[in-house]
Amino acid sequence: MKREKDTVTIASKISRTNKEKLHAIADHLGMTFYQLIQSIMLTIVRYFDSGSVLSAEHRIMIDAFFNVLHSINGSHNPINTRGKNKDEIKRAVLFVERYKGRERPQLLELNLDNGNVTESYNIDTMLTAFMQAADPEALERLKAKAEELGYFSIAHTLHDLILQSIPTADTMNKDIKELFSDVRISSGQCINDSVYYRRKHNVGDYTTMTQGNKYLHTDF
Repeated sequence: MKREKDTVTIASKISRTNKEKLHAIADHLGMTFYQLIQSIMLTIVRYFDSGSVLSAEHRIMIDAFFNVLHSINGSHNPINTRGKNKDEIKRAVLFVERYKGRERPQLLELNLDNGNVTESYNIDTMLTAFMQAADPEALERLKAKAEELGYFSIAHTLHDLILQSIPTADTMNKDIKELFSDVRISSGQCINDSVYYRRKHNVGDYTTMTQGNKYLHTDF
């Protein structure tokens, strides 16, 4: 492919910290910094270009990318170059754990309100705050599902939705059993009481009629 003669340079200012992060990401992907930036722009072009076709892997990556892109639209973006504005922390979620023992960390939310610091162990408020910042649309869907199910907690709703989507061993056994509950003989006849009786007393081929007892004589 020949390089186009009319090319332009796209530049943007970012903080030194974020530039170091991008370099680290590029190194992790085995790319140069230039290749990383060029690939990101090319991905966006391929997403919006109606003449391009995305593979399933690219579609998943782009969906995840734009999901985050939509969520930060209109919110504070920490990648922006810092000017005279001062960033303020309003809320923080802490993972409190002990130095000894193997207990899971305890979640704790700290909230700064008019100079007063309050703490809360409410999981729903922490999950709501996180999803409001990360994925507001998913949060609204989750709230609607909680109301539909009659749950008071979105954390409990999310817990149930995830676990119910994973088939358990009992569910798998039941599904397998149901697969064999509608057994049909080679002629395509569905199992009923009569066919079941013949199948139970036949040996080998289910289509073979049960032979009568040679010592039993019946006059018709």
